[in-house]
Amino acid sequence: MKFSSIWPAALLVCVALTAQADAPEGGSLYDAAERFYLQSNATSALQSLDKFFSTQAAQAPARDRIRAHNLRGLIHFQSRNLQQAVQEFEISVQLANRSLDQSDSLLHLTRYNLGNALFQMNRPADALELLGTVNPEALDQDTRMRFHHLFGNVLAKGNQPLDAILQYLLAANLAKDVAARDTFLQKAMTSAKGIYLKTPKEDLQKISSLSLPDKSAAGITARILIARGHMYAGDPNEAADLLRSVLSDAEPTHPLRVKAEEMLADLSQLSDVKPNVVGVLLPLSGK
Repeated sequence: MKFSSIWPAALLVCVALTAQADAPEGGSLYDAAERFYLQSNATSALQSLDKFFSTQAAQAPARDRIRAHNLRGLIHFQSRNLQQAVQEFEISVQLANRSLDQSDSLLHLTRYNLGNALFQMNRPADALELLGTVNPEALDQDTRMRFHHLFGNVLAKGNQPLDAILQYLLAANLAKDVAARDTFLQKAMTSAKGIYLKTPKEDLQKISSLSLPDKSAAGITARILIARGHMYAGDPNEAADLLRSVLSDAEPTHPLRVKAEEMLADLSQLSDVKPNVVGVLLPLSGK
């Protein structure tokens, strides 16, 4: 199973379990739109949103207007009407920037959704600038995972492989689904092809600064990358120690365990590891 991050985050709402055909008397048409959306009835959701904007939006709290534009953007996004989605998300972000506290989760959700849509429209520079303003800690775990995956894709597109690796590893550490986790790990390894060639010590320091549970799948992958950095930096003994610890801690099914075994086997035959040699030690592949 391949994991896709193109869908925006789920709504940050609490919806009644019993859906109604329309808003109750005196109730919000936005609430009705949410219910229709969660029933996969996009047409009725858009109709309710149109009524909301024409009859209730002017008196509605800013938070409801932000959510309404965000919802309309989600519907357009999932229908692949990307230009309309961007327009709605932009309005949502503008309102959120003016009305919400900087720590508010809805503010960061709207920025994430707009950044996602911009990237899908092949505007990676704009997406990168906007995603840099998102506080991932303000998002729920699933949205935070998707954010890190998206940010990694944007950074990789912008030829920033080291930063992309960090984002993919963070996404993998949050993934509950093994297939999604392994996809993120493979993306991290694919991005690693371009690091350590010019500034191995600086790159090694940045990878080492990432805080991940040592025995998690993402933490194991980070240690493999750090070991590879020590090879490039001319410290094969440190690399070998790290790889032995990886093989002690990694699950038998870890997707990169075999690569760690190959690296350690090759290190045992080399007395001096040079950059033009180490490239063959860790064959990298990913999707």
